[in-house]
Amino acid sequence: MDINYNINYKEDGVYKLYSNYLHIGLGWDYNEKNIYDLDSSVLTFDYNIINLSKVNFENLEAYGGKISLNGDDVTGEGEGDDEEIRISLQNLPSEVQIFTVQLNSYRGNSLKYVKSAYIRLSTEDEVIGTYSISQAGNSIGLLIGCFSKNISKSSKSSYDWSFRPLNKIIPGHIVTYSVSSIQKILHSIFYNKIEGIDVSEYQGTINWLAVAQTKDFAILKVGSGKNGGNRKDPKFEENYKNAKNAGVKLGAYWYSYAKSAEDAKKEAQFFLSHLRGKQFEWPVYYDIEESSQFSNNTHNIIAKEFCNILVSEKYYCGIYSSSFNWNQNFDNEVRSKYSVWVAHYDVKKPSYNGNYQVWQKSQKGSINGISGYVDLDESNINFEPFIKQNHLNGY
Repeated sequence: MDINYNINYKEDGVYKLYSNYLHIGLGWDYNEKNIYDLDSSVLTFDYNIINLSKVNFENLEAYGGKISLNGDDVTGEGEGDDEEIRISLQNLPSEVQIFTVQLNSYRGNSLKYVKSAYIRLSTEDEVIGTYSISQAGNSIGLLIGCFSKNISKSSKSSYDWSFRPLNKIIPGHIVTYSVSSIQKILHSIFYNKIEGIDVSEYQGTINWLAVAQTKDFAILKVGSGKNGGNRKDPKFEENYKNAKNAGVKLGAYWYSYAKSAEDAKKEAQFFLSHLRGKQFEWPVYYDIEESSQFSNNTHNIIAKEFCNILVSEKYYCGIYSSSFNWNQNFDNEVRSKYSVWVAHYDVKKPSYNGNYQVWQKSQKGSINGISGYVDLDESNINFEPFIKQNHLNGY
């Protein structure tokens, strides 16, 4: 989508704001043949991107009126701004570190057909920018931009804010249904991490289009070598097809029961037989967590045997295990040679003292598209460019 802001950018596309007040004006033309009901809104967040409050037609003010909406215009009839939101920047509570401005089409009408529709952002001193909503394309929701608090010591004042134009399509005819997608966008701006999940048959039938609204990647269970066999996860093929169609980036994993190098070799061949003909943008992993593998001191042997076979077949391979196992059991060669996927739940960061690329941070996540619990992951690397450029993982 082309940016259609009439705006003076200060640096790196970010507008620096030293003002007391912000005014958001939404306007559009009345059309008696096809009535449009556009709704402007503001969402506030802390720096962990936790949603703190919402101001829209359902909730006209927050923080004692420090953010307020003048009402709900349902037709666009009349001159000037049809809806106005006013924000007292210097009086917002300290926990509000980010807020977003967006609009939604309540009736579900495409925004590109609305006549003379705009959102204008201004302070008491100047117009920051005006956005022509008709440029939004065939969508019903649009994230205009986000404001973030400048907390540096060199800040000119305690209410120094920066504005980032975003112009991102978001789902939902009401902003309530847009929050998860907005959080995903904010994470990509303020944190160098990519949100994902890992799944198996235990998640049942997954709505991958819903998952794609909030998650960028998924690591699919392909199967396991239980009892020396080749047990394919019954949901693998379905998950692969539907996740690909939804645009989710994919990795894969094999759960190990190997007790020797020969067992690991068999598991690698089984794994490869299911990977061939498919493409993966994230690494493929060997899940080593059975206690017998560590008590018999075979974990390093099977890790190297399995991964070396995968690497020889041009796959980007890694190992999954707990923080404890990574700290206490795996040797330096395994830690440095293969991608590290570490599991440590409900903490601010893993206790593993080495470098890792993917962190499984919860066993009890809850997201749209999946009934029940799902494992939540985050990646500090976007693997896709490297994998594609080096023709790995089926590319």
